[in-house]
Amino acid sequence: MTASDQNRVVRTPLSRRLRLWNRKYTPKVAWLCVAVGLLCLWGWQPRYTIDTGIVESPETTIAPLEDGAISELLVGLLDGVKQGQALALLDDGSIKAELATATAELDQLGARLIADQEQLQQSKDLQKRKSLDEQRRFAVNEEQIRLDYLKMLAQQESNKVELSRLELVLQREAALRAKGFTSQQAYDNARLGCEALRKKVQEDEAAIAAAQKMRKEASARHDALSAAPTDIDLERILDPVRKTISVQEARIAEIQEKRSELSLVSPCDGQVREILKKKGESVLAGQPIMTINAADSQRVLLWMDETNLPNVKAGSPAHITSRYRPEIASEGKIIRVGTQILSFPKRIQKNPMVPQYGVELLVGELTNPTFHPGELVNVTTTP
Repeated sequence: MTASDQNRVVRTPLSRRLRLWNRKYTPKVAWLCVAVGLLCLWGWQPRYTIDTGIVESPETTIAPLEDGAISELLVGLLDGVKQGQALALLDDGSIKAELATATAELDQLGARLIADQEQLQQSKDLQKRKSLDEQRRFAVNEEQIRLDYLKMLAQQESNKVELSRLELVLQREAALRAKGFTSQQAYDNARLGCEALRKKVQEDEAAIAAAQKMRKEASARHDALSAAPTDIDLERILDPVRKTISVQEARIAEIQEKRSELSLVSPCDGQVREILKKKGESVLAGQPIMTINAADSQRVLLWMDETNLPNVKAGSPAHITSRYRPEIASEGKIIRVGTQILSFPKRIQKNPMVPQYGVELLVGELTNPTFHPGELVNVTTTP
């Protein structure tokens, strides 16, 4: 081999150099492209947070508006109730006593009105003043009609109180009869007594309507005679009676309002969660007797860590899924965002030994409100 052959540079073929370049740099370039692609996908992916919420448990407290004693409890613990269903009945003894007192006072007013009428008839110039005689007669008749109307109202209220009691007795007898715990005769006696009193109440309603019409006619006659000369004796004698009758009218109206409050009804569909008083116990006005949980809930209370607050605002969409029933899901949106940082309830803390802090949010407008009140749910929110 000559010296020139030894000094000659041997060039690597281009195909081999390409293979060497591919083997050395292609994996690096490929991994770099994958990394760039992942970063792009990460940036394009929508951000969301998953937090824990509790389905709102609407609770209603049932309490009387007046002092009294519980006469009947018509539901039991965990019983389902419907809106407007009677839950408890207060003792009607005080109402009956007030009605008896009002009736006695109305009878006293009736006797007083008769005496006043006799006193007016003994006036010296009664025969000489025919127009005043007419005015006196119509005035006395008007007050008598008012008095009779009030007596009918008082008796009707007393009958309605008794009817409410008989209806509850009939309801209880029907339930016992269905279970075979009472005789057919006892049930029939309760039914017939209730039907008889109900018929009387209906008939008295028509009589009261007729009395009300007569009262309006008497008032119209009084207005027609108001232009006649004033009878000083008439005004002096009847004025105290008129004022007393007006007081009794207000009293009867108050008794009517109290009678309507004897029966405590459910304001919504739901379930009896707690019974705080028993039959026969006395209760004060506003003192709770029982609590009712609504049948379903339309909202979720969500607790969100304070670090995620800048990303969530009112109106943001939310996806709700049951914690232990993943097949139950619903869409909704955040309708309110709290402004105070609070400690999370222990029930939803990841570690009860490490306190968590954040704010409350209210999620509403659920498309599928089939969650149980008080149920734990996962809420996914998107900014």
